[in-house]
Amino acid sequence: MMTAKAWVVLPLVLLVAVLLVAKAADQLDQKDAERYIVESETQWAESVSSGDPAPVERILADDFLGVSR
Repeated sequence: MMTAKAWVVLPLVLLVAVLLVAKAADQLDQKDAERYIVESETQWAESVSSGDPAPVERILADDFLGVSR
């Protein structure tokens, strides 16, 4: 049987564990996002060099509208 102290400590330990896992997941998500951006920049540059629009079409949203002057 758990003591009253254990009923207080256990939820706190679980909360800390959940927060640590969430922080680790955020860091992984950020690394994945950074990797995607770097890879997309490289593919975009290669697309400009080769004249192949497929990588740019994949990177940009279907409803992207570019405006320049």
